[in-house]
Amino acid sequence: MAKSLDTLMQEITEFTNSQFNQTKSSILVKLKEELSELEVAKESGKHSDEVNEFIDCFHLMLDYGSRLELNSNTLINLTDSKLEINKERDWNPPNEDGVIKHVEEEN
Repeated sequence: MAKSLDTLMQEITEFTNSQFNQTKSSILVKLKEELSELEVAKESGKHSDEVNEFIDCFHLMLDYGSRLELNSNTLINLTDSKLEINKERDWNPPNEDGVIKHVEEEN
């Protein structure tokens, strides 16, 4: 049986605390590095490398979430709420990089 997401998050944070003594700031720096590695892996076309780099990023995001005192239910609920917000937004066409941003609301 698979571990729960809460257990995994706790284990990741315990491991990183014992091995690296990371802070939220250092996690973000490492995440930027890992995102660059994910991009390189994507460009290489090697699926296993891309998956491994994705998992590195996911570990860091879960560790960061633990430090925000988020649990799996909260993560799911907040992600679902954000999805519903995004469904109601208007979206600009993609830019030259293919990035799509929502139309800014006027105040």
